[in-house]
Amino acid sequence: MDKFYEWRHGYENFAREFRFGRNQSIGAQEAATWASSLPPKALVADLGCGFGEPITGTLVRAGCRVHAVDASPTLLKTLVERLPDVSVECANVTEANFGGERSFDGVIAWGLLFLLPEAAQKDVIAMAARILRPGGSFLFTAPQQRLEWPDAQTDAPSLSLGADVYRKLLQENGFDTPAEFEDHGGNHYYQASYLGNNRSTSS
Repeated sequence: MDKFYEWRHGYENFAREFRFGRNQSIGAQEAATWASSLPPKALVADLGCGFGEPITGTLVRAGCRVHAVDASPTLLKTLVERLPDVSVECANVTEANFGGERSFDGVIAWGLLFLLPEAAQKDVIAMAARILRPGGSFLFTAPQQRLEWPDAQTDAPSLSLGADVYRKLLQENGFDTPAEFEDHGGNHYYQASYLGNNRSTSS
């Protein structure tokens, strides 16, 4: 069995613990700052949105139109109750269809990539390039170092590929060199713009 099996179902089996254990302030300011860099009423894909706070809610309050994706129906139900105007899709992020939309202004993956196997992380970065318009922005979190550790909720392995690999993957998929920074919770961010020359998907 794939040792990363839990990611395929998101936090569905741990929805209650995740909802009440999640710090609802860490990441909010960074998401708000990122949203302010996007066009007015920006269309944003929120990958691994969970129950919607603090990231999805912050984006909505900043005026973004959000398409939120998560594999947990329980967490999405809570999100819809809190944020009824958000478009939601219950799916594994690598299998989402985003309602057919392929011109997002922004894609955000907060606390998601390192929960996925290496191949799936690469797929998510390539997918972000496919659904972003040229000039669109991709923001995600992952530790700077390459390391593996047990997820606090599921005890399944978490894997950071490391900053050098993430920078290389972004470049290969048509992004510029990412800006990198950390929040007060110690989360490391990568923010990159899609230049519209995705070598991995162009013919």
